[in-house]
Amino acid sequence: MKQAIEEQLRAAWVLLWAALLFFSGSAQGKENSAETWLRRMATALRTLDYEGILVYAQGTRLKTLHVVHRLEDGRIQERLESLSAPARTVVREQGRITCHLQGDQSISIDGRSLYTSLFFPQNPDLQTLAPYYFFHMQGQTRVAGRLAQVVGIIPRDDFRYGYRFFIDQESSLPLKFDLLDTQAKPIEQMLFATIAFKKVSSAPPPSPAPAPPPPPVDPRPWQFSKMPPGFQLVMIDRSSSLQAQKLVHFLLSDGLAAVSVYIEPGEEKGLIGESRLGAIHAAGKRIQGHQVTVVGEVPRKTVRAVLAGLIYEETP
Repeated sequence: MKQAIEEQLRAAWVLLWAALLFFSGSAQGKENSAETWLRRMATALRTLDYEGILVYAQGTRLKTLHVVHRLEDGRIQERLESLSAPARTVVREQGRITCHLQGDQSISIDGRSLYTSLFFPQNPDLQTLAPYYFFHMQGQTRVAGRLAQVVGIIPRDDFRYGYRFFIDQESSLPLKFDLLDTQAKPIEQMLFATIAFKKVSSAPPPSPAPAPPPPPVDPRPWQFSKMPPGFQLVMIDRSSSLQAQKLVHFLLSDGLAAVSVYIEPGEEKGLIGESRLGAIHAAGKRIQGHQVTVVGEVPRKTVRAVLAGLIYEETP
């Protein structure tokens, strides 16, 4: 009975996404055209200098940000300044991300552990993503007074969210971004209210080579016995900053969506059960004297599956 119900739900979910494709207005071109636009967008994010006002919407919450993106000697520099309360400034430079809070407080982390940039991976492997997402042209519209091509990245199952990019026809920069839940409804949106392009730097970063498969990593004594389709362990972070907190951080990804697993020894208080904040789901429990917390901008089903598949095996 349970299996029959799950199959009916899965079929209904597929029909919902099929309807989204059919009624998207003016779907045009071949799938390769969508892939071409996504590659152009990734290049634009990496090579263009721009500045603008970015509006972020989540449910009824709105935030306004001042965004500056620069290239200096081939290195990317990004600055996000909140124009809404509370005042915050985030700076990404030379692999580090620093958040300046009110007063003199600041927090700095290694930005290399973050799998994506503000909008999209800098070097997406669309061939690897293809078994788990459709790439679909969804017509044209205007954003910030500019003509934009709409491209959808539509999941093939309900373990991941969908994405919709409104890509500037002239510069290939994303002018708007929608994160779509498993019912094809926006749960997060970002769009430029104003944008200005600066002179292109004289030394843009070289085009990256296609990303090689992530090297195998050994998570022992922890093992991920079963993961959601397409997700694999891509990084283990045991940096000194985490060691000071007795934390280990595992990063899983399908190449676009990412899930973090944090493990802390001891019986300290932590999340038991599930929690949600906007598009972010979290689940936690204790395993063999460790607090385990799984969190990611993915559906609840995905963090549940990751947590259920994690086991602890002490080596003799």
